[in-house]
Parts: sequence; C-alpha cells; structure tokens
Amino acid sequence: MNKKLREMEEKISKCDDAELVKMLEENSANYDRDTLMIVEYEADKRGGLWKLKEKLIKIEDESQQNHEAFRSVDAGNSESRSGSTEIGILKGGSKIIKEELILNEWGTVVEHGAGHAQEVILDIHKRLLEAKIPGGCEWFYGLVKSSGLFAKVKRNFLLVNLREFHDYHIYIGIRDYGNYLDCCRFLTVEPGRLKRWLSSKITGYSDALSVPKNILVHQDMRAWVTIVHHIVIDALEELMTVLGKDPRLIQRGSKGFLEIW
Repeated sequence: MNKKLREMEEKISKCDDAELVKMLEENSANYDRDTLMIVEYEADKRGGLWKLKEKLIKIEDESQQNHEAFRSVDAGNSESRSGSTEIGILKGGSKIIKEELILNEWGTVVEHGAGHAQEVILDIHKRLLEAKIPGGCEWFYGLVKSSGLFAKVKRNFLLVNLREFHDYHIYIGIRDYGNYLDCCRFLTVEPGRLKRWLSSKITGYSDALSVPKNILVHQDMRAWVTIVHHIVIDALEELMTVLGKDPRLIQRGSKGFLEIW
C-alpha cells in the first residue's frame, strides 16, 4: 500500500460511525473506488455497515406504531428470559431484501389462518429461545422492503441472524392473506461491498468468500438453517392443530441451496 493510501486508511480509522455511514450511504459519489474500499473495510471491522446503522438510525415511526407490543430487548438465550414474549425490534429503519441474493426459499398457506400472524410469530420467538442455538443467534422484528426501483413493497418480517455466519440472514414472513395465513422463509447471503468486490475479482462470484470454508463449518450452517426451518414448521403445526386441521398438509420441502426438509 502506497503512502497516500496508508494516510487515507489512518484518517478513515479515526472517523466515527456516523461519518462512515454517511460516506457509504449518502456521499459515495464524492469518493474514488480506493477510498470507498477503505471505508468499507473499516466499517466491516466495526461489524459491518448494517450494524453501524443499527446504532445510529432511529426505528421508523411506522414500525414503532404498528408493533408497540414488540419492545426492544436482548434476544439472548438466557434461561431468565426463556418465557419472554418480547421480540427485539429491527433497528436502523427498514431493510431491503434483494431477490438475487436469495439462496433458499420456502412457503405455504394455512386455510382459515388469518388473524393468527402475531400468535405464530410469538410462538416462533419462544421456540428460538428454547432452541439455544450456539454461535450467537439473534432475531429482530421489523420492516423489510423489496429492491424494485419503481414498485417497492414493504412488509414485516422476523429476521434471524447468526454471528458465526454474519453474511447470511433468514427472513420469516407471516401475514394475513384473505382468509389464509401466508407463511414464507428466505435464506439470503449478503456480503459487504468490500467482500463482494474482492470475491468477484478473485473468483468471479460475488458471494464465494462467504461460503463456509470446510465441511464441518458447512455442517454448522446447515444445522442453523434446518433448526430455524423446523421451528417455523412446528409453530404452524401447532396452529393447524388448534384450528382442527391436519398438520401433515404443511409443505415442508424448500427450494435452492441447502435443500431443507
């Protein structure tokens, strides 16, 4: 690294979180590629752009008003909170889900299930607490937007993360759809800008550096995704039993990378 870049790296390392977010989100057109790469690298060292935004941006009024019941709490798996019905709110405003980053998806509907969305979300929350998933599993409820430029859609999702695989995210959507309860689950890979750029340069694929490095790490990721998937299924089975329906009617198989059953 030449002297100019070293000086730039030192200068950027002294920026606070708000300055980094502003450089990447609002003023990126004012900087050259090398500077942006250094800014992205510094943001990644502090937990990534998303984590920085969580610290700085207030929760959107719409999300706060619609979900006062879901007060912000630590979603840790401690026994003292195993009975809690409070779910952490997704900080940093809304989050965008990009269709091209979806690796695995699943969905089903429950006839006459409308009106039970919050009940199912809280049941999933309870089961996640009881699962005690290792590796730093945490989850938040909040607004998610589609990535379309002209037809953005906003819906509320439960977002499940594992710090061990911080590029991967699981989105769980439960909503009323007519007389039905519409249920979906997406697994995405969302590396930071620097990692995407390096991955594309080195391998030709933007997410290659996010892939588990060996079969045992891959096993851990599969276990996490499978457990969360089963938790969603179990919560829906509970609802169907209450509604007097056959739980065996639930579609269990998913499509894409890591075909989960």
